[in-house]
Amino acid sequence: MDIDKFLLKDQLEQIKRSFIHRGWITVYKGGTTDPGDSTLIYACLIHRSHSKKSLESRSWDMQPGSEGKPAVISQMRDGEWRSEYHAFSDEGIEPLLFDKFFSHNKQRYFDISEDFVNYYKLYEELKSKQERQYFFIDEMGEMEEVIKIEAKEWIFRHA
Repeated sequence: MDIDKFLLKDQLEQIKRSFIHRGWITVYKGGTTDPGDSTLIYACLIHRSHSKKSLESRSWDMQPGSEGKPAVISQMRDGEWRSEYHAFSDEGIEPLLFDKFFSHNKQRYFDISEDFVNYYKLYEELKSKQERQYFFIDEMGEMEEVIKIEAKEWIFRHA
């Protein structure tokens, strides 16, 4: 095996070149470019306190389908059981995208974090679950497209 292919040098260069392309950032991209070669970009939000640990690791913090689900964690403290609700089971990591698959009709699509949509008060227009656009509406009522969802790619507008 070629050492450059093993070290993913082509993919790293592609990410560096296309991370921000014409003002857009790709936060999800899945698929195969060549037979036997597949690419996956899958973004999540990482708290600043967790970023150093995340960058030092070669493993994924989160993968499609295993987004940090809500959890109730019980621990013994001061001789008593205490339970705390955590919105996400992985501390310091919050999903930006949620992979949804429905086995009854084989439909699959990604949803964006409702917290993200609600925080920025984004307006959604959709052709289908696989093709959507989100718009930010400014104080003057002007709409600016900020998220494009295509079949296998999610692109966010860089501010």
